[in-house]
Amino acid sequence: MGLQQFIEKRLMAVSKKIHKGDIWEKEVSKHYHQKFVPVLISPEFLRSFGAGQIDVCVFDKLLNIFTIYECKSGGFINNSQKSRLKKSATLISSIFNRSVTLKVCQNKAD
Repeated sequence: MGLQQFIEKRLMAVSKKIHKGDIWEKEVSKHYHQKFVPVLISPEFLRSFGAGQIDVCVFDKLLNIFTIYECKSGGFINNSQKSRLKKSATLISSIFNRSVTLKVCQNKAD
């Protein structure tokens, strides 16, 4: 196998993985956005504070709490990603003066 074929094969594998992750994130988003108040936060805003991009965030009116969901279609959250997500949670908590929880939604089909 030549270098170009190797690169094309790897790009296709990465593309499929990204697509699968997008589908999983949409499923999780739809599920939680139907049950709770959706919260959309600009990735640029979060990055300007050194915080991480959020997959899904909702507000539970009954419990008066925000929940951030990290959607994983495979693999795990590394330490730097955990740190950025914790910064996101801290930022949201300080803006709204409410508690924030972090949860990982792992796709069990993987």
